[in-house]
Amino acid sequence: CVCCRLLLPSAAPIDSGCTHFREFDLRGANLYNSKLDMGDFSGALLDGANLRSATLHGANFEFTSLDKAMMDSASANSKTSFEHASLKGASLRGVGLSSASLKHASFAHADLSQSDLSGVNANDASFVNATLSFASLTGVMAE
Repeated sequence: CVCCRLLLPSAAPIDSGCTHFREFDLRGANLYNSKLDMGDFSGALLDGANLRSATLHGANFEFTSLDKAMMDSASANSKTSFEHASLKGASLRGVGLSSASLKHASFAHADLSQSDLSGVNANDASFVNATLSFASLTGVMAE
């Protein structure tokens, strides 16, 4: 597939309109600085993937495995969903997740230092041993 070729380690950042990655095995993929807005990554495997500085506006990461993914300085918005996603040990330093849905997600041992989590819906999310130093937590919804 055309979009699949863009995921090769030597590929340039994605900005091609590719949005359908549902249940793809993208472990270790280099998506640095890619525009992934409205992408469907539901059920995909992105363990160890490089999503640093990527834009994720409106992307669907529901039931996605992002364990040990590198997402530093990535940006999302209120239409971005990480519901039921696993981000164990992920690096999310300085990530912009303002108003994103994090319901039932696991951030165990993740680094969310200096991240913007303002207004996120984190109902039933797990942040066991996560680092939240200097993170913005204004208006976080959690039960």
